[in-house]
This record gives sequence, structure tokens and C-alpha cells, in this order.
Amino acid sequence: MAHTSALIFLTSFIAFAASVAVAQTPTPPPPATPPPATPPPGTRPPPGTPPPPATPPPGTPPPPATPATPGCFPGDATVQMYNGEIKFVRELNVGDKVEYFHINLVQNIYSDVYAFGHKDADAMSKFFQVHSASNMLELTAGHFVPVAVNGKLVYKRAEDLKVGDSLWESSQIIEIQKVEKVGLYNPLTLSGSIMVNNVLASTHSEWFLDSIFDAVGATEYLPYAYQAVLAPVRAIYNIVGKEIYAKGYAAIDSFTNIAEFGRKYGGSVALTFGVAGLVLASKV
Repeated sequence: MAHTSALIFLTSFIAFAASVAVAQTPTPPPPATPPPATPPPGTRPPPGTPPPPATPPPGTPPPPATPATPGCFPGDATVQMYNGEIKFVRELNVGDKVEYFHINLVQNIYSDVYAFGHKDADAMSKFFQVHSASNMLELTAGHFVPVAVNGKLVYKRAEDLKVGDSLWESSQIIEIQKVEKVGLYNPLTLSGSIMVNNVLASTHSEWFLDSIFDAVGATEYLPYAYQAVLAPVRAIYNIVGKEIYAKGYAAIDSFTNIAEFGRKYGGSVALTFGVAGLVLASKV
């Protein structure tokens, strides 16, 4: 019964999110009708002459900017599975158990993949290729990576890494290049971390809180904030269990791209549920 209720909640959650997405999708205005041409008396424009371009009315908002590439790994990045098998990121599925480095336990352990922030086999994107003496990590500009600063873990975006930075539990960065590759994948794990190409990386990247944290100089804490935002989804995973959750996730993903939806509208949904939770807590 608990499993069924949790699965219903998961479905309701995403259905509610979808309604928010629809509500937020602006209705395109009707195309502007160009003013009729006024040729000089007694003359006509040549046949086939296009009308002059329409001038948008005052106050018309500019077209929306193209969204930034989400933080991801390329499809040929590798991870180690619980059974010792090495897989490409593009081969991962919800429920897979992948390796990461536990900072407090100071050892490599494993964590389940419970969702994908992005999963696009055909996307062509630019990646930062970060080389150390022993490993190479490729990821998009806004993806977070832990680096060691005076023995302390500090998260940086890939675009902010510099030669000489020390990747966590790895050697110093000796070279950074930019490459273009096919595939965008961002597996989200219960731990919030993942070992990719034998390098520890966060599963989190740029999202709806970045501008706020950047403004107050708290960029390094964004992965912790996003891990907290997604806590309800991880709770559902743990309540219903891997098998039931994976089936529900696949069923929902078959008619709506969960990763794409979450990237565009997940922030609004998270804020809605967060405010609702605070209101309910204040009345208890």
C-alpha cells in the first residue's frame, strides 16, 4: 500500500509539474499584419514584391534567449558499476549503482542513479576537457567539480577551473582544452556525486538558483542546495524501492521527457512545493 501511494504521489507530482509548464508556456501572439503599401499615385509595385517588414508595436518583449547548454557529460564518458563493469554514461539507466568517492569515509562506494538531468544521444555540444597527470574528465561549462583548496573541498564550475587546481583525490590539472562531441548525459545519483573517467564530479550543474548564489558569492554551495531541492524525489525512490520507481519513471518518461521538463520547469515546481511546505509547517 505504501508503495502504491508513493507511486501515485510521484505521478501526481510530475502531472502537477506538467500543468505548471503548460501554464508558463506563453501563447505566441498573432503575426503582425504589415501596413498596406502606399505607392505614388498612378503606380503599382511590381508583381511578387514582398510587403515592407512589420514594425513591432512599442512594448513588445524581445524573443527569448536560447537556453544555455545544461551541465552534462559526453556519451562516451565512463563509470564503474557495482559489479566492477565499466559502462559508458550513455548506457546508464535509472536504478544502476555507480561508483563515487565518499569524502568522509575516504573510500570509493556506490550510489543509485534515480533520474537524469539530461539524456540526449544526438546533441552536439562543447565540453571542457580537463587533463590531470593520470586522468581526463570532459564536462560542459556549468557542471560542478570538487577541487581541493588547502585540504578543503570546494565546488567550481568546469568553466572556472584553472591549470594547477587539484581535482579531488586526483592530481593537479595540467591542461584544459575545449572539444565538441555528441551526446549529453547527466545521471543524478542519491549521493549527489559520481566518478566519471576515474575523477570525482558532482551530479549537479547550473539551474534556477545560480544567479542568486552567484550574486552573494556563494557559488560553491550550489551543489548542496540542489541536492536539498531534489530530496523529495530521492525520498520517493527510497520509499517505493528501485524496481517500482524505475518502472514508474520509465512509464512517465515515455510520454514526457522528464529530463528536459525538469531542466526548464523544475525550479518553478520546486519553489511551489517549498513554499507550500513552509505554509503547512507554519500551521502545524
